[in-house]
Amino acid sequence: MRRLLRLFLILLLGVTAVGYGLLGTEAGNRALLAWSLGDRLQVDSLRGALLQGRLEINGLRYRDQDQQLDVRRLLLTWGPGALLHGELQIRDLEL
Repeated sequence: MRRLLRLFLILLLGVTAVGYGLLGTEAGNRALLAWSLGDRLQVDSLRGALLQGRLEINGLRYRDQDQQLDVRRLLLTWGPGALLHGELQIRDLEL
């Protein structure tokens, strides 16, 4: 039983570390964007991180067969903690 509990705790710590690495760092956010949207999305520069509550993206370009989007600068300020209460709290969104 202890071995199973120990394995569960190690797995939980690993998942938490990977989650923070993807959502809490600039490099992780870049990897997450590349993994989720692949070649359809290009970003010139990214500063901040989703878990920090502030994300600035410069030179955002999205292309697929039917749609095209070009954004020179996107600044998102939000409250990630609100997700724990089932709410999406966007404090400021500048395009």
